Amino acid sequence: MTKSRKEIADWSTINTQELKKLPRAKIVSGAHIDNSMGSGCAGDPPGFPSYFLRHVYNQEGNEPRAGSSCVIVHPEAGAFEIEGVKWPAHIKSWDEFSKERDALFMRLWNKLPIDHPRVVAWIRATFAHHKHCYQVPELRAQGKNWSDAMLIWPGGTLGNTPWGKLRNPKFEVEYAQAHNDFDKWTDAHKAAFLKEIEQSNAHIKVRGDVTAIPDNHSGTIIVRRYYPEFNPTQELIAAKFERPGNWWEVMSARPSPENCPGQYDMVHPCNGSWCQMCGWHEPVREEAAA
Repeated sequence: MTKSRKEIADWSTINTQELKKLPRAKIVSGAHIDNSMGSGCAGDPPGFPSYFLRHVYNQEGNEPRAGSSCVIVHPEAGAFEIEGVKWPAHIKSWDEFSKERDALFMRLWNKLPIDHPRVVAWIRATFAHHKHCYQVPELRAQGKNWSDAMLIWPGGTLGNTPWGKLRNPKFEVEYAQAHNDFDKWTDAHKAAFLKEIEQSNAHIKVRGDVTAIPDNHSGTIIVRRYYPEFNPTQELIAAKFERPGNWWEVMSARPSPENCPGQYDMVHPCNGSWCQMCGWHEPVREEAAA
């Protein structure tokens, strides 16, 4: 039988004193607090307030017209408003709203030490999820969003990079043979065609190699948002290790396979050969000697 996030959550990462400073939740008639816990929390560090958020819905399953729209319900202190249906009068834009909410989350969060087992597991999960992913600094400086500033390296995304597409000479020749009478070209023309591909690829590879450094790795950037002192290792960059599971999100310690609560209504092991919750992996079976 699975257990919900609400049932397994360790509340030690929530600053109860700060939580109690917030207005009490206002649940209007006909509305209710959703039973599930967690909103917009994917990839957030262990015990971050986003894992504890619960939305408020009306009888039709929509946001109510008044009162609280998002709350944290502490098992002892009660329910407190994180977001209201209406923005505060001083908030004029989504950017202002997001900035204020982020600041609130940081006040509500009791950050664990960087060497805590939960943090170590989160860092490994982050680098596994963002393997080969880098942010291009000049694109970020131009105001590009996270996706548009992304570089997958080596190789690009199906060959595509911010500086053009890596071209496969064999494919290019076959395409030219089929569509552009490549076989009728002079040797000099063929050589120039292949040289142009080689030079274009070389230019892109230089740009990619210069960008794909540990400081620009997506995992590094994400972890440093919360732990500025973090420095990645080559093991993290390579990310050849087994994924640690998701237990670190709200659990105080990694559960054994026997005590794994499962997740998303799936019992242990959630993915058959490995468990997305506790991180258990099926032992590798050695093939019998011939």
